[in-house]
Amino acid sequence: MAETKFGKRIRSIRQNAECSQKEFCAVLDIPQSTLSAYETDRMQPTVATLINIATKYNVSMDWLCGIDKTNGGKYIDSKSIGLRIRTLRLERNLTQTDFAKMISKSLRTVQKYENGEIEINISTANDIARVLDVSASYILGNDDTVLSYQLPKSPQTFYEKLIYLIEDKGITKNKLLTDLNLNRNSFGNWQKQGSKPRAETMERIAEYFEVTPESLTKDNTEIQYLPTAKKLLAQPAPPTVKLNGSNFTAEIPAYVFTELMSILLEKLEK
Repeated sequence: MAETKFGKRIRSIRQNAECSQKEFCAVLDIPQSTLSAYETDRMQPTVATLINIATKYNVSMDWLCGIDKTNGGKYIDSKSIGLRIRTLRLERNLTQTDFAKMISKSLRTVQKYENGEIEINISTANDIARVLDVSASYILGNDDTVLSYQLPKSPQTFYEKLIYLIEDKGITKNKLLTDLNLNRNSFGNWQKQGSKPRAETMERIAEYFEVTPESLTKDNTEIQYLPTAKKLLAQPAPPTVKLNGSNFTAEIPAYVFTELMSILLEKLEK
């Protein structure tokens, strides 16, 4: 079996440290059979193992993964890696289902990655980096720099905006179809044919996500959110004027009172 760069490099680290496999395993607290599998590329190490090797033998994660020869760097835990993956996926308007297919993993596995429930090995990190158009080093937390050509594009078409809103709201396509009683083939038509719903349906979708219909309809425009009732209630109330009559008491906004007085004075002057 041909050796990949990782198998050669981990063996190089051990030999440069003048360690036997048994001694090397004692330092890393791993079974000798596991190390043998690493060196012959029969097994891929987890991120935790990579960090352990990089930290104890003063090499970079990039070098271990065969990316470059830079030493040093910082490393983050599985939950932080998962959050980084989820953020990048959402910025690229990918659902978990679509993303899972692109990296040849199950939906449940992707969910575990994003929740930080399982470790990610080198091979998977490289696959994820390729799909999300960033470096494996960025995925694994060794580099916080995202190059300009790697920056995600904002959603431009109706379908891209819809997927973004679905993910942002934390719902599924099926829930949207059920809640709005839409045809099950709608998504396929919108995605493959680039079509848009009728005006009445567009208004219902816009109301559902609290955005303007115009911003969904027009391509190459940003999504415009409507102020929610909660936000409106949170705004400070305008100054009021209290009116006391013989048979009533009323409190009205000051600007309304001023406008009424202006109208009254105009009539009196005439």
